[in-house]
Formats: sequence, C-alpha cells, structure tokens
Amino acid sequence: MADVEEYYEENGVFYANCGSKMKDLDFMFEEHWINIKGKDMLTDISEKFDNTLCIVNFLPSVDDFWVLGNTIFKDYYVYHNPEQGMMKWVPTNQRFKEPLEKGVPPSAEILYGYNYDMVYVKLAVALAVILATGGTAHFVFTTTFTGVSFLNSSARPTNNHDQLAKKVDGMSVDSLKKLLTAVKERKSAQNTACIQ
Repeated sequence: MADVEEYYEENGVFYANCGSKMKDLDFMFEEHWINIKGKDMLTDISEKFDNTLCIVNFLPSVDDFWVLGNTIFKDYYVYHNPEQGMMKWVPTNQRFKEPLEKGVPPSAEILYGYNYDMVYVKLAVALAVILATGGTAHFVFTTTFTGVSFLNSSARPTNNHDQLAKKVDGMSVDSLKKLLTAVKERKSAQNTACIQ
C-alpha cells in the first residue's frame, strides 16, 4: 500500500482514493503466475458510486487463508473441477492479460518492511510517559507534598513558625519584653471572657 497516495485502514479493511494508482500483483499457484492488474484492485463503495471512496479488494478473513475473490478472476476464463481439485485459467478474448506462465517458485523469503523510525519514536514516548509518571509518583508520595499551592492555598494550613522565629531574632530585648507583656495580657483577657 506504500504506493497508494491516500488510504487508511480500519479493522483490516483498506480504504483508498479511487484515483490511486496501484501496482500489478502476481501470485504463483501450482508453479504458474496469475496476474492481477492494479486498476482491478479498487472497488467504488461510495453511496452514489461517484468514485469518492474505494476499498482495496483484499479483505480480512477469520480463516487461516485469504479469499481472493473476483479480483483474481478478472480477464480470465476460469474452469473449476472440484472432483479433481483443479482449476484452469485462460485469458479472455480481450487479452488484457497474458496466458499463465510456468515459473520457478521464489526461493527467497518475503521481507516485510518495517518503519524502525516509528519504533524508536514509540519507545521514546513510552519511556517519557513512564518516567513522568514515576517521577510524579515519587514526588507526591515521598516528599512533604501537600498539593499545588495556588489550588490548595485556602485549604492548606499555613506554617509561619520560620517567619516568626526570624522576626523574634531581629527584635531588641525591650521589644521582646513588650511583646511578652502584650501576649500575657491578651491571654488573660481571653481567659476572663471565657469564664464570664
């Protein structure tokens, strides 16, 4: 499908632009090559049959084999003989295809192309997500994290002990005596108010 310009896959079905140019395919059966023209591999499935949406004629199957369907029969007369388990193929009178040629089965394995760049991108994204999740969990569960300050400032009790200690350190002895006297007087007034 790499040569088809605009296509997408959904549940194993390939949808393509009806104007796409597809390469011819050749299948070997019983040491004979059968040709499928690229132009025969697309079928218009648009509602108005106006060539706005096509599917590639090879569809997924739940079986362990491919059902090649009418696409492979195009421009051939095909004779089926189920008793002998045999089919015979002859090109049609229009001769769009050549007669079947006997060939030698390929000895090399089919190598499927794989986009290794995308593998690296996917691995990098997965690693980034794992590290971000782990880092966030580590920060939240192993520190004194009490929330996001601008979201939780009203709900979180403030701790001003350090600020108060710095102010007290900077005060003179006379100021400290006045502060202690004021605190005692205030506490005594509160106790009196509670009793009444």
